[in-house]
Amino acid sequence: MPSVTKVNPAGVPDVGVINGGAAGASLGQSLGFFLVTVKNGSAAAIDLRAEDNAPDDGLDLIMQVIQPLAYFAADAATGVVHVITDGHNNSAAELQQRIRAMGTDVRGVDVSGTTVAAGTSFTIA
Repeated sequence: MPSVTKVNPAGVPDVGVINGGAAGASLGQSLGFFLVTVKNGSAAAIDLRAEDNAPDDGLDLIMQVIQPLAYFAADAATGVVHVITDGHNNSAAELQQRIRAMGTDVRGVDVSGTTVAAGTSFTIA
């Protein structure tokens, strides 16, 4: 009977990285994982809890720009939003540029110092 020997470990998952890929990457590059920290021009974090209670509030407008598949905004004054996007057309630099381009008056909120980092892990709780 013939046998097949696997010689290419490219499809083998690695511990400690998202789906075995580089930071922000995932299996087949189909998803992107990002850490967004919404900050003003002075690099102070924005408390998003006041920006999530009505349509077109600051958080809603930022999510419209990012177009996430899923997101989680921290219930704290940290400005932190964990985002999962389509990985084909998004990078941390592109997302950061899009959010910063929204400027200093997004429903009264300055988002011009926002930072975006490629995700290196994720947790479901």
